[in-house]
Amino acid sequence: MIISITRLHLRSLRYLPSFLWHVFTSIRQVTGSPGFLGGKLFVETSLAFWTMTQWANKQAMQSYRNSGAHKVAMPLLFRWCDEAALVTWETQGPGDGLSWDDAHCKMIEKGHFVPVLRPSLMHQKKEIPPLGHSPIEYILKPTKR
Repeated sequence: MIISITRLHLRSLRYLPSFLWHVFTSIRQVTGSPGFLGGKLFVETSLAFWTMTQWANKQAMQSYRNSGAHKVAMPLLFRWCDEAALVTWETQGPGDGLSWDDAHCKMIEKGHFVPVLRPSLMHQKKEIPPLGHSPIEYILKPTKR
């Protein structure tokens, strides 16, 4: 099983409507993707967006990443975000019990920083800020096929 965590921070509210459109189209894509086992979306009030997804294997994750709505959204993040990081790892057991604190620790420990056009100071220093509070957590479940 593959676990993937992403953290994206929008650099301005002006990107939020377009960003949310791409979030919703990517959610529709991911939940219908073969090999997708489940996941979560966490939105911080600071405009930081976290995703945690579980995949049957690396090929399933890469197939999703490199196609459809997700592929369309990826190049836009370079301009919209001032912080972008991801971490992916293989695990033997189910990742259902992973908390956002676990995700944050894993990101600090092994996260990869993605180049952005206008990086924040935190991004330049390769630091992940502490998790903020948020009323928004959305559970992602595979659609029935």
